[in-house]
Order: sequence, then structure tokens, then C-alpha cells
Amino acid sequence: MAAQDNRGRSITEVLSAQLGDCRLLCFDEFHLHDIGDAMLIKPLLEFIFQRQIVLVTTSNYPPDELLANPLYHQRFVPSIALIKQHMEIFALTGGQDYRLLGANDSTPFCEGVYLSPGSAEQRRACGLPQPDGEHALEVGYRRLAVLSPAGDVLHFSFAALCVAPTAVMDYLALCERCRCWIIEDVPALATQSAAAQQRFINVIDVLYDQSCRLYIISDYPLDAMTDGVAQEDIQRTRSRLRQLKHAVPAGRP
Repeated sequence: MAAQDNRGRSITEVLSAQLGDCRLLCFDEFHLHDIGDAMLIKPLLEFIFQRQIVLVTTSNYPPDELLANPLYHQRFVPSIALIKQHMEIFALTGGQDYRLLGANDSTPFCEGVYLSPGSAEQRRACGLPQPDGEHALEVGYRRLAVLSPAGDVLHFSFAALCVAPTAVMDYLALCERCRCWIIEDVPALATQSAAAQQRFINVIDVLYDQSCRLYIISDYPLDAMTDGVAQEDIQRTRSRLRQLKHAVPAGRP
């Protein structure tokens, strides 16, 4: 919807062009944290229901808990009312995380590796470069810092990618340029701000959905890296990162 071809067009015109004669629309992992995204949902829902398009979604959140941030939640209540009015809501419970059953093992994302602590030996085994200083990478009208010259691999530090004010649109644009990413120096997420945590969650979502290969380098094993994060979405992130191969020294969990 943010494509350059859509500039100057109303949201109804854009939706008409994007959805065409669609009769069934599915959203997987429906969740909202950004107020800008949330403000687009109400006209989208109105368009879908007026056109009598069948909408099917999955979500880790019941409708009343979407956009839970108290600063913004009240502005999303009309959209929640539309969901409740036009959709049937089913609570699905079960202890099995089907993402761990190996069905996606052949995807590029699952060919990536989680390296802890990211020793020189581990890097050599994966063919990964060592950081060699900061290099500027232009994304739209902005510049991001990368740790290796841009080429077949995008090599970021956690700070440059998640502490800096980056956005989902940046990650999507970068996925079009490069299908292999390294994220270096990933800390224990509980020590980071909620905004940095959310950006990391968003990055993993985008790379997973775009089937990009990912190498995570952290001093912390996965469980220690994700423990103590209050955001519910970290469960999805942990589940997705468990699908990576894991390189850890012998005797380390």
C-alpha cells in the first residue's frame, strides 16, 4: 500500500486496485503495535465488509487486546467493534507449537544459524565475515550503519538495526536487495527498551515471512537472550529462532 504508484490516491482506490475481485482474504499472525498501521485498519475493514469479502485471520491476541498500548488503544476501539460485529471469533487452545515440527526446514530462513558466542571458529564454519568497521547503507532517504561492505550479505549490529529508529518498511526494502542477513551482538533483550525489543521482533517476522537466510550472533543462548521479555510476541520470535540451526560450544546449553 505504500508503493510509489499509490501516492496521491485515496485508500479506497488503493484497496480496489490491490484486492481486485478478491473474495477471500487471509491474514496470518494478525497483531498491531504501531498506531500508524492501526489507523489504516478501520478503512481496510470497512472496505472488506462492504465488499462482502470473506476475511479469515489468525492471531495470538483476542480482539480486545489488539493494540494494547494504553496510549493508543482507545483509538482502535472502533476497529475492534467492526471485528466483533462482522466476524466470528474462535479461541483455539493446544500445547503443540506446530512451527517446531520441522515442516519448514527446507526454507532459506531455517538454513540460517544461531551462533553463540560467535567465536572465530564458529564464524569460519559458517563462512561469515568479521566486522571491519561501519559502512553507510542508504535506505530510502536515510542511512543505516552496516559492519561489512554491502554485497551478498547484510551485516548489522543489533544497535544499528533495532536500537536506532528503523521501521518495517526499511526491512522490507532491504529484503528486496539482499536475501542473507547477519545480526551481530544481540544482547539479552530484557535489558533493552520496549521499542528495541519490538523492532527485533519485527525484523524476525519480516525475515521469516520473506524467506531470508538469517545468522544471529549473540553471547547468550536463545532462551537466555529472550527470557524476561514481557511482550507476548516474543513467544513467536523464540519459536521462529528455534527453527535456525544452533552453533554452541560443547557443554553449553
